[in-house]
Amino acid sequence: MSNILGAIDLLLLGSLIGSVLNCCIDRWPRHNSPFHTEQATTRQWIPFILIWALIKWNAEGSSIPKRYFVTEILTGIVAVLTYQWIPSLAIPYFVLFCILWVATCTDLETWIISDACTLTGIALGVMLSACYPSLHWTSDRMASVIFSLQGMCWGTGGLFLMASFIEWFMRKDAMGLGDVKLIGCIGAFLGWEGCVWSLFVGSL
Repeated sequence: MSNILGAIDLLLLGSLIGSVLNCCIDRWPRHNSPFHTEQATTRQWIPFILIWALIKWNAEGSSIPKRYFVTEILTGIVAVLTYQWIPSLAIPYFVLFCILWVATCTDLETWIISDACTLTGIALGVMLSACYPSLHWTSDRMASVIFSLQGMCWGTGGLFLMASFIEWFMRKDAMGLGDVKLIGCIGAFLGWEGCVWSLFVGSL
């Protein structure tokens, strides 16, 4: 019974964080959040109350992206799963998921990956590496920070050189700097191995 209640608490907490992520997705690359109106209230950002808001606003003819509801539910589910599967590293992996989800949504909707997302992610990756050294398969906090910085540098530098070569060879832009900073963020959390794996999966 306590496990079920704990899972429900995590689901609600994750959904609350998801509503904050929706705000970040809307406001970091551009300032046109459909809930940023004079009549907006804090209740519209409470998880699941957004369901009522979606019905009400759509009934009035406004177009509200389904991404709002998907983000809340998905973030809640990920919060539960990370705690159940990897409780010792649930916080850093959940934070990384939140950063990647915001970057993915803003990139799909605006073709922009905001510095507010990537640079904040790099800083959080380094700080969480100090708090959770097992994130880089070590028990030494200083070594963990060094691995994090190495992953960030190798990821950012490697992808930047690759993009520069492709742009020189093809005589046109290959990728934006947002992608370069994002791989640096992944490297700060997962080390250079995570960068290689992310590039491989991303290419597929």
